[in-house]
Amino acid sequence: MDPKEVIRDGRAFGVNKVEAEVDYKSKDYDLECYSGGEITKTGRLYVAALKPKRESLPEFVFRWDEKTEILKVYILNASKNAERKFKNEVGGYKGHHTRRIPDSKDRKLFEVLIEIPLLGTVFRGRIIAPLHRKLDLSESLGLAEDSQSTIKRQKD
Repeated sequence: MDPKEVIRDGRAFGVNKVEAEVDYKSKDYDLECYSGGEITKTGRLYVAALKPKRESLPEFVFRWDEKTEILKVYILNASKNAERKFKNEVGGYKGHHTRRIPDSKDRKLFEVLIEIPLLGTVFRGRIIAPLHRKLDLSESLGLAEDSQSTIKRQKD
């Protein structure tokens, strides 16, 4: 996927100043919110990540899904079985699907709850993901002019 094409067609192509409102975060993880992130060549737009402090723990990445217009969380460095359970939110795994919260400032605000069997709750809070979109209007913008003239005759 060409990032330039994404920019022209109005889809989200970047994020800036991602923020987190953290209610709980496991001491085993660091939260990284990305600022200035841009869409990858494979069409992925990463927003944030939970990086483990121990190699034995999985990593979690927060990614914008343009098709569903929601923030999704993916588990990395885990078994295929754990990935499947996390995506389907079964067997003590939860967090792949976030929930958009209505916001008076019309921001992309998402409620996130991540749980895994080994630790229980890993993260609970909200992520604010300001998305960048750009439309290329140069080819479709046109101007129209409409004028009227009035002629008055002078009396002799």
